[in-house]
Amino acid sequence: MILLLDLDGTLTNTAHPKFKEMKDGKISTEIDKIPVFNGALDFIKEQKEKGNTLIIVSDSHPKYVKPIAENIFKIDFVCLTDKPNIEKTLKHIQENEILKLSFQNKDNFVMIGDSWLDIELGRRLKIRTVLTKFYKATKIDERDGIGQDWKPTKTGATYYANSYIELSEIIDNPIKNLLAIEAIFQKEQSDKMVRFHFKKSQDGNFIAFRCLARQEDGECDRFSRADKYFHIDNLARSKDFISTLANGITNYIKRVEKYPEYNWDYISYVSDKKTTDPPNKMREIFNLCKLPQK
Repeated sequence: MILLLDLDGTLTNTAHPKFKEMKDGKISTEIDKIPVFNGALDFIKEQKEKGNTLIIVSDSHPKYVKPIAENIFKIDFVCLTDKPNIEKTLKHIQENEILKLSFQNKDNFVMIGDSWLDIELGRRLKIRTVLTKFYKATKIDERDGIGQDWKPTKTGATYYANSYIELSEIIDNPIKNLLAIEAIFQKEQSDKMVRFHFKKSQDGNFIAFRCLARQEDGECDRFSRADKYFHIDNLARSKDFISTLANGITNYIKRVEKYPEYNWDYISYVSDKKTTDPPNKMREIFNLCKLPQK
């Protein structure tokens, strides 16, 4: 597998503005002052041992990226990429015969990074993406989306990782770690979801919006379920489709049930009408979900 890795905020803890002059090539990069995330070097070593190819893909200046890539991580790199523009990254792939051949099957590639620019780059390349969260932003960056969780989440990463252990698990078992409804259409069981929104009230109750599949506009990897979205409203939707969808929902609800701190009196769904086409379309789906009966 070929891992395209963002540098700042993904391998090095350098998302802070104090590193900007180094990144822009205005001052020399002092290697000993570059903070590497705990676990990053072990992750690189482990992936190399598994036979995976690692390439740093960075917007920063070559005076900054080159010494870090060569001296700290000892892997290949592309710099001044102007994410999410794919031109320079794609050129690097096309100029290497092994990478070019591998790119014929997009599942051989994954883009890993901490910002919406990384995720959007991967989407435009039509490869899988992993949104990492290895640090807490100290300042909001409007362009990069750093400090804005909603922006990269809305862009629609394939996976989410809060540690290198989670990242390694995703790389080792990519289908198993898809979102619940994306995985079920690949004949795999998963309870993964996206924490899209959370609102807590003073009485301790809360509303949580969770996404079990992506229905995204534009280019994306083949696992997003935009192709299934309109089947729900289709009069000719098949029983197999509805059953598969219900099984994906069930997998996630089983995960929710395992939290001992929560007490679920009811599990319901957005109401629908007998007059819709097809009628009671949501009830049909949820009647097939395997939920506990009290």
